[in-house]
This record gives sequence, structure tokens and C-alpha cells, in this order.
Amino acid sequence: MYRNDSDYSGTYGADILAGKIVGRMTGCFCPPHKGHFLIWETACKDLNLDVLFISSSNHANPAKSRHGLPLAFTEWVVSRWAPHLKNADGKSVQVIFRADTPLPKIATNEFTQLYLIQIGEGEATTKAENEREKELWLAGLITKNNSEEDAPDIAWGRKNKITQSEKRSAYPFYKIANKTYWRDTTNPDAKSPSATKFTKCLKALKNKPSDKACDEYFPEFMTLEDKEEYIAKIMTEYYTNESYGEAKSSSTNQSKVEGGKRTSRTTKKRKSRTTKKRKSRTTKKRKSHAMKKRGRI
Repeated sequence: MYRNDSDYSGTYGADILAGKIVGRMTGCFCPPHKGHFLIWETACKDLNLDVLFISSSNHANPAKSRHGLPLAFTEWVVSRWAPHLKNADGKSVQVIFRADTPLPKIATNEFTQLYLIQIGEGEATTKAENEREKELWLAGLITKNNSEEDAPDIAWGRKNKITQSEKRSAYPFYKIANKTYWRDTTNPDAKSPSATKFTKCLKALKNKPSDKACDEYFPEFMTLEDKEEYIAKIMTEYYTNESYGEAKSSSTNQSKVEGGKRTSRTTKKRKSRTTKKRKSRTTKKRKSHAMKKRGRI
């Protein structure tokens, strides 16, 4: 069951949500890959969802999209993958696809449970770094969820008067829950790949076609024909000679920005360590000098 509400700004009432376990998650999903599907599938089974809102922050303009693959492509993929999402009872989940703005409005409190799902992933290359990034992300969510400058999911909850605070909610607060999932992109077997690695693989196919065709980035249920259709759509509509150049430029600029952030963080860490070492050496010298002085006296 699938519904494309990319341009819908109306409300969702009892006809869709009454008696349902509902989940809502946001991400770029540009382009969608195996890691994204596994998160959707995990949430559907873990929370036994009946309805899942998938809201994409991807841009409608390919030139402004992170990897040159716009919102329309994300929606096209989600529409084909949605029928494969089942809940813990083995029932099909109704997937409602939306752009992340405007925020969906819930006009009923007759749902059984509503999960505001937040997904995180890092840029780490080792397990230890990944765990550290996860800890920082979770700590950041706690801060955001307790502030007025909320994360999108929490902002959506408050806009609809949905919150875990009993005083501020027009809905039974016990029906609302926050749920977090972290994707470990350091996994070497591509069970949780990154969109950046996937698009690098796709762009490599543009220059050098391969029989493998980035197989490790596609969900297991996809047939060879499905994968070929996915790749052909990218190559013929978005990674053509002209648009591919734009996408490549956009991706390069994004990488520079991300690289700059990583370099900045690394530089700060190095400076901090250097400063600590200098202070430590200075302290040792002062102590040594003081001890010698006392000895002379």
C-alpha cells in the first residue's frame, strides 16, 4: 500500500490513522539504497507499524540535490520498494511518502501509538569513532528535544500539539514516543552503506560499465531487471553528459564542504592535543625548577 503525498498539505484523520500504530521518519534518502530500506524494514517490524510516513529532505532541483538525484527520483524508488515493507504480524505497511515540508498535520487522536522516529549516521571509518559519533548524536537529540529549537520530528509533534509532556498535549501523552535508529556506515559488508559510497559506485559505472553494477547497495528482493531499471533511469535522466556534469560538480562542492568540516574538526583536535602537551611540559619544567631552587636554599 503506497500513497504519494509529496504535494499534499492537508490533514490526516481517523479514516487513515484510527486504531493504527503510526511511524514517521525523515531523511534525505538521495539516492535510496539497501541501508535505507533496512532501517524502514527494521522500524516496521520492531514497532509493528501499520502506517509509515517517509519524509524526504531531498531537493526537487537535481542541481541542488546532494548527489544530483532529486526528490522525484527518491519518490520513484520508494513507490517500488514500499510493497516489500511488512510489520511484525506479516501485514503490508501503508507507506505515505512526503517532502519534509510542509509538516504533516494529524487531526485525530484515535491512533493507537505514534512513533516520531529519528535516524542518525556518521562519517566515521572505525567502529570506535562510530560509537563516539553515535553518543554525540544521541546527546544532541536530548538537548534538541528539550529546547525550543527542535529537531524536525519534535517540531512536527509540537505543531500538532503532540508531545510527551502531558500538560502541553491535546493527545494522550502515553500514545506518543520518540524512537531513534543509528546506521553504522563502517560496516564492510555494505549492510549499512552510505549514499556517498553508492553514488561514487554509480558514477564509476558511467565511465566504466561493470557486470556487478553496484549490487551490494541494492536490497535483496530486487531482481536483475529491477537493478538495471534503477541504474538506467539514473543514467538516462540524471547522469547524462550535461546533467552528470552538474551533479558531479555539486557532489564535489558538497565533498569539499564536508571535507572542510572534517578537516576543521581534526585540526581543532590536533591543536587541543598540542596545547595540552605544551602545558604539561611547561608545568613539569616549573616543578623541576622549583625543586632545584628549594634544594639550593
